[in-house]
Amino acid sequence: MIPWGLHFARQSQESRVREAADAMAELCSPSIELFKKHLSGTGEEKLLTESLYIQAFRDGSKATLNGLDHQIRLAKGADMEVIGQDSLSQIEPALGPEFRAAVVIKGTGRVLSPGRVAAVLAEKARSLGAEFIRAEIKNIRRDGLNWTIDCGKQAFQAERIVVCLGVWSSNLLADFPIKIPLMSERGYHVEYSAPGIELNNSVMDVDAKFIASSMESGLRVAGHSEFAPPDAPPSKQHKMRLARLAKAAFPGLNEEKVSFWMGRRPSFPDSLPMIDAPENHPGLYFNFGHSHFGLMMSPASGELTAQLICDHRPNVNLSAYSAQRFE
Repeated sequence: MIPWGLHFARQSQESRVREAADAMAELCSPSIELFKKHLSGTGEEKLLTESLYIQAFRDGSKATLNGLDHQIRLAKGADMEVIGQDSLSQIEPALGPEFRAAVVIKGTGRVLSPGRVAAVLAEKARSLGAEFIRAEIKNIRRDGLNWTIDCGKQAFQAERIVVCLGVWSSNLLADFPIKIPLMSERGYHVEYSAPGIELNNSVMDVDAKFIASSMESGLRVAGHSEFAPPDAPPSKQHKMRLARLAKAAFPGLNEEKVSFWMGRRPSFPDSLPMIDAPENHPGLYFNFGHSHFGLMMSPASGELTAQLICDHRPNVNLSAYSAQRFE
């Protein structure tokens, strides 16, 4: 954890933040159009909807565009504005009256069910000839011209394979001479299936550090970062604190039907994924480590990985996502 934290601290220098932002923009900017393309023809196109991203502040003086994060967004063409309490309450009447102002980021989108999006796209892939096999992978190894995927009682061989196992990718690659400082940054969400309120956009409570969205299944409030082993038990304290913060932000929230969930973000200290065809390992490809941005970065990451597999030269500089960048 200490080496990871030191590397993370070095990444906080403004020059490195801007470099990382450039690399993130390559993966994030095309996400809405790519999701539209991939959902097209599935009958589930409405799973993706246009949205504002609202950052709500209790202290109105803090709602400015002067911070480095917003300056980077503006430089990349984001359409943003600061609004006061009256406009905020009209856009999101479910927010409590203590919120005095907000930064509004326009031209964004959100999905109404990440799980259903994944299922719909998997079914589309299956209809195009993909085959899905559920198995526990013990290890991978190079056998002649092929790779063997050892699943214990069965094994599979392929000329080319992609490691895309999220936070568990580093375990599978532990015997490879590649430095992979991947951490399990666990996040929580609380979901209310009968919330009694509805949000029109994605809303961030900047003080409490959570984001809330109305989904197909109810109101989802997600946030927090917990560095812990992937398989450690979920923290009850995180769950209850998130629920308290949600009620404070949305006074009209009905808390009767509530569920909790914990996920494991695969995070590198520079917040960028590893997308690469590592040297000296022909036929092996990496696509993992997307931290907080897995859903947003996934379409572009998948296309870049497909280009590598097909020996097509990507039109994006992949050095920022290189497997050698931590050496």
